[in-house]
Amino acid sequence: MSTNVWDEFLRIRDELLKIRKENLRFEGDKFKRKNWSKLSTVEKSNQVNAFIDFMIKELNITNKPTWSFSTSLGKDVAGAYYPLRNKIIIAESLLCKKSGKELALTIGHELRHAYQRQLYLNSENLKKVSGRYTTAENRILYYINNPKHEPATEWGRNMFISYISEGPGYWKQPVEKDAHAYEADLSEMLFGQNFRKEINKKLKKIRNKYLNFQKNKRGG
Repeated sequence: MSTNVWDEFLRIRDELLKIRKENLRFEGDKFKRKNWSKLSTVEKSNQVNAFIDFMIKELNITNKPTWSFSTSLGKDVAGAYYPLRNKIIIAESLLCKKSGKELALTIGHELRHAYQRQLYLNSENLKKVSGRYTTAENRILYYINNPKHEPATEWGRNMFISYISEGPGYWKQPVEKDAHAYEADLSEMLFGQNFRKEINKKLKKIRNKYLNFQKNKRGG
């Protein structure tokens, strides 16, 4: 590749990254307190719909999950994802907060699970038809399906077989470690703030609450 062609490639790449960054920051501004607090409940719901569509494109999710608000989630639970139904549940209480940042990050977290599910299922489908292709073709197809070499098989086994819904093991399992890391990165992209410490602090608080509950349950 000539120097001129390579320089043009880098220029186009940087321009696309700049546009992506600007689009993410624009979406994030909508959830900041100064803008979010002015919206009606209906307007907030419409904005959530639009943001989910935006994030689905951002994550390149082709099988769009269904979603709904609910009042039935636990007190400290902001959202949940059900892989067998490809469905997201979001705590309705997040709509009532003066800032929509937590809601936006919850959406990103749960959609990351939908992305994990999609990558796993695509990888499994590729394995089933691998006999029809040569080794070289398999490698190309696998790379197209998983260009970042993410642990699709590990995610799938965790999500469908060994998922832990509560207790200390919840934070250590592959799908949650990845989703929380993505949530922290998303906070940087949307709001220009690194919420990794805040997210870890929140997780630690919930973990300690669970451990204390178990301790009291055992009688000391």
